[in-house]
Amino acid sequence: MAFPTLQTTSLDTLISTTLQNYGLGMVDQIIKNVPLAHYMMDEHARKEQGGTRIYIPLLYGFNSTVTAYNMSDYIDVSPQEAVTAAQYKWALIVGSITLFGEEEAANSGSAVITSLAKAKIKQLELSLSRFINQIGYGDGTGSFGANPDGLANLVFQTTAPANPPGGAVGGVDATVFSFWRNSANLSPGAFAVNGPHGSGTPDNMLRMYNLTSDGGMRVSLILSDAGIFESYQTNASTGWRTLDTSKAELGFDNIVYKGTPWAWDRDCPVATQYFLNTEFIYSVVDPQRFFQPTDWMPTINQDGKVMRIHLRYNNVCSNRMMQGVIQGWS
Repeated sequence: MAFPTLQTTSLDTLISTTLQNYGLGMVDQIIKNVPLAHYMMDEHARKEQGGTRIYIPLLYGFNSTVTAYNMSDYIDVSPQEAVTAAQYKWALIVGSITLFGEEEAANSGSAVITSLAKAKIKQLELSLSRFINQIGYGDGTGSFGANPDGLANLVFQTTAPANPPGGAVGGVDATVFSFWRNSANLSPGAFAVNGPHGSGTPDNMLRMYNLTSDGGMRVSLILSDAGIFESYQTNASTGWRTLDTSKAELGFDNIVYKGTPWAWDRDCPVATQYFLNTEFIYSVVDPQRFFQPTDWMPTINQDGKVMRIHLRYNNVCSNRMMQGVIQGWS
């Protein structure tokens, strides 16, 4: 008499299949629940693959041949050198899921396997999400220079012409080229006095908003720590507490300041606000390595196997004059 054969699913197969089916769903879970990574990598990311560097064209200065002329005037046709390029490195991020032989044997029931697979994937999601958001506020020098560029150097906290400690942003010297300097206020005073609806003047938040805007080009995102975010809502009347409903479903609080979404981020440095124009500051991702899983590989000298998730990208800026930072609110 033949006995029926039960079809079993191994834990590694289930995780591989789940990741494959998850696809962009996993990417959404990683980057949509943290404000900085969401805006830089999801809404405004550009795709590029290949090459050892990321080249970002920079438009600086004006065309000097533009002028009014009389009928018999000579017309200036001299060549214009108003375009150069910033160069950024590729940053490589990796996370892994490890399975040991005993772990698979102990979790052989289908329901238990499914639960464990989801737990391991969720752990990796949360870890990647937090890490990418945290280093987005860094200066690119962490992990012996392997970290991506972050707001600490792209929007450098300095009021004098200077380059960040890690070197000239994009290889362009801010001490030489004035167009490559962001705005910064490092002594803003008390938010209750010199912030919106404050009791004194100047309104340093309004001032920074105007410095980082130019005609129709305006700040598209404000990020801050929770303290400043809460102070604004305390100072403002109920009529100012307007949610950007298009962002409400993303899982993080935001309000609108002069038509611009303002979100608080737990990874943003204390007493700090960033004013960003995301047309010019964004992530460049390699679609061939955009949270791409590898095959399972045996671990050396261990009863186990490992799968890795890879990301190749960097945060870049093509117009630093349209970015600003306020640090030191009290």
